Amino acid sequence: MVDRLEENLGKYPYVTLAQVKDYLSISSDTQDARLSNIISYATGVVEHYIGQEMLANDYVEVFDGGKTSVMVSRLPLSNVYQVSEFNGTEDVILADPTTIGRPVTTQETESLTLTFKNNAHLNSRIKKFGKTSLETGISDYVLGSTVPENLEFEEGDFTIEMFIRVDEPTLQDNVLFAINTDSSNFIQFRLANQHGLAFEANISGSATTIQGANTSIESQQFAKRRFAHVAVSRDLTEEKLFLHYNGNTIADASFAVENLTFTSNVEIATTFKGYIDEVRVSNKARYSANFTPPTKRFRPDGETVFLVHFDGSNDDTEANDVHNETNEYNFSRDMGEVTRDTGAVGVRGTYPTIRNSYPALTLSGPPGFSPFPSAVRVEYRAGYESGEIPQDIQLATLDMIKLIFKQDQEKKGFSFEGERGDNYPLAGNFPPHIRRILDLYRIIS
Repeated sequence: MVDRLEENLGKYPYVTLAQVKDYLSISSDTQDARLSNIISYATGVVEHYIGQEMLANDYVEVFDGGKTSVMVSRLPLSNVYQVSEFNGTEDVILADPTTIGRPVTTQETESLTLTFKNNAHLNSRIKKFGKTSLETGISDYVLGSTVPENLEFEEGDFTIEMFIRVDEPTLQDNVLFAINTDSSNFIQFRLANQHGLAFEANISGSATTIQGANTSIESQQFAKRRFAHVAVSRDLTEEKLFLHYNGNTIADASFAVENLTFTSNVEIATTFKGYIDEVRVSNKARYSANFTPPTKRFRPDGETVFLVHFDGSNDDTEANDVHNETNEYNFSRDMGEVTRDTGAVGVRGTYPTIRNSYPALTLSGPPGFSPFPSAVRVEYRAGYESGEIPQDIQLATLDMIKLIFKQDQEKKGFSFEGERGDNYPLAGNFPPHIRRILDLYRIIS
């Protein structure tokens, strides 16, 4: 996470040594050290001129409140991870839009009301993301006393995933997530001693159980004081069930059980001792092979049917299913604008009969961020991912490297000029054809 943007300019070259050698038709390795230095220099010069990094990175910026929107410094904006605002007492994390900045559109699904049982509570000292996580002992858990239709899986695909931190000396058979009708009809996603993870579907007392295959699971995984991402995915088309630990597939098994609809309650951490953060249930099989675990908190999307961040204050005993919560901000990727929003609540008209048809006229105007200094904190990702750097700026940079390498500005062999040797006036220490490209990307504050 970068919070001092200018210190990163030139730090991460966006053209490679292999690209440069191919462009200059160099096959020998004797000039590699010199070329590497030139690459670092040239990419640094370009990035300082345009005022931004080319390669994508994660950033955090803080803005004064009182505005309807704020503009991040880095472009192109690919995703906003989290926005929080100071309300005069504490920082409050705002409800997210989708990962592309659009309003959440899953309001037709039902949110599950959760109740903390026994000594289950939020802990601000130990968490994976956000402000807090769920802390439970063996007899503590979180209960949803109904099963909304969106959690009745029937014959559909699904994924259940979360981040957990085990707080026991050895791995036990602890239940992480369960949906029940009664003691003979339920599904359980749980830890499994000597197997790591297990998933059980019990229909009328007939159990089908899939377990992880690693018999050395205790010594190799679930390290003390470390959060791990765990997931189970069911792909009905392939009749497969997958168990994943930190992105590694530890079970890939046939699973032909079809109707997985249960109707009484949903339970989280029924017999688990430790910490749980970010529980998400999806109506799709998100994982079927090894993958890189998420590095940021989960965001709502069209396939998310249950999502709990476990964000709150220390020792709180409440949390909400926010998979269809009205988003409180949105963002524009092209402009880098993050806008305070309250979705359909209080800022939309009702004429003729349908809400959301037009912006309402209000005395207070559109919603804005809280009016406090440094009130708005934005965590986001911006820039071009590796392999997606635009070709024009790559070629302009390669020409810049070629110019430096040959150390001859009077007889330049620029590809943009048809490899001619004519003299061209330099502007701002860049040949005109290079500067013309760089100006397209330049940010002037």
